[in-house]
Amino acid sequence: MAKTGRDFKDRLRHTFLFEVILLALATPILALIGHTGVETAALSAVALSIIAMLWNFIFNFLFDIFIIKNTGTIKKSSHHRILNAILFEVGLLAFSLPVIAYALQISIVQAFIVDIGFAIFALIYSYIFNYTYDKLFPINSSLEESSNNTSFVQES
Repeated sequence: MAKTGRDFKDRLRHTFLFEVILLALATPILALIGHTGVETAALSAVALSIIAMLWNFIFNFLFDIFIIKNTGTIKKSSHHRILNAILFEVGLLAFSLPVIAYALQISIVQAFIVDIGFAIFALIYSYIFNYTYDKLFPINSSLEESSNNTSFVQES
């Protein structure tokens, strides 16, 4: 079993806070750019949020395993944080396009343009949120210290 530095409850808190804050920011933006009512924008944002929460939980779990396996530590450099944000948004793009196209009654190409704009916004938000989250809810320091001496991912 891989140790990733964060337990299940912490990952749930991370995912929930990430999405709630993003939802509060995204709903008015979606209503504005989609020329839809706030209700349609909110429902679309909630659907996208559910997709993103599932993807966030799975992706960050796997990303932490990747970091530990390749560096031997859970500590993330700026390079790792940038890589995390970009890979997360690219993966989310594949899941979100059909929802955006359907909700806004636009083509996939138009949804792609909308999603790229939102992905740029979310990319910046993701970096800032994850940096802040790690500062507010640090990983157990004994785990960080011992990661310098041992591997947390058991080899198969």
